[in-house]
Amino acid sequence: MRFLTAAVLFLLASTPARALEAGETEITIEAEASLLSSYIWRSIEIGGMPVVQGSAGVSVYGLTLWTWFNVETDSDIPGPVNEVDVGLDYGYEYEDFSFGISVQAWFFPIDEGADTTAEVQLSFGWTVPDMPISLVTHHYMDVVTNQGAWFGDYGIELEDETTEWLTVSASWLHAFSNAKFNEFNLETEKGLGAYSMTMNLRLDFALWETGLTVGPQMSLTYLLDASAREALETGITATGGLAIAGEW
Repeated sequence: MRFLTAAVLFLLASTPARALEAGETEITIEAEASLLSSYIWRSIEIGGMPVVQGSAGVSVYGLTLWTWFNVETDSDIPGPVNEVDVGLDYGYEYEDFSFGISVQAWFFPIDEGADTTAEVQLSFGWTVPDMPISLVTHHYMDVVTNQGAWFGDYGIELEDETTEWLTVSASWLHAFSNAKFNEFNLETEKGLGAYSMTMNLRLDFALWETGLTVGPQMSLTYLLDASAREALETGITATGGLAIAGEW
């Protein structure tokens, strides 16, 4: 029954939506649904089971209002959706530079032991001229439950529309974390320092002219810190699966 519910949510999240127009103002609607081997959050495997994840967002004037959910396909916790996130993003580009600021809130509707919290997120990027490669950095700061917990990374991102029907996305990110993040999420006394290295790969195949894409994705992370490896009882976390996405 849990897997059937997840499958229904997967289909609903990937249903095309109608793009809206308001005068000369372009409004973009995006939706995505993924079936993944596990839920990995900042190198930490959560739940240890296949999951369905979905998201939807509306963008206008550089602002994006979005929501995201996670469904565990085999869980002892009653109810299908164990996490719902809501966020508001603002992105700005000037020539080859980009900047983003976001506010994100986490909700756990069926897990009474999990605390609702929120983060402020900043991102900066520079795209190499005439190349599909960007140098990027992202920073995340908890402002509610674990105030001052910080996680950040820097690295390289690639997004290349190799043909009319295939887009290749990849990234390599070197992450850092501070003592509050480590204490709250890993229950270690590790201070500020290197945390992990992550490689991501995604292929999006266009489904004719529907606005939909489908393709595989994978993520592989190596934990650099010995105390983090000991706390998580592993040095490597990985996930992979299939995603269907659309933009209208």
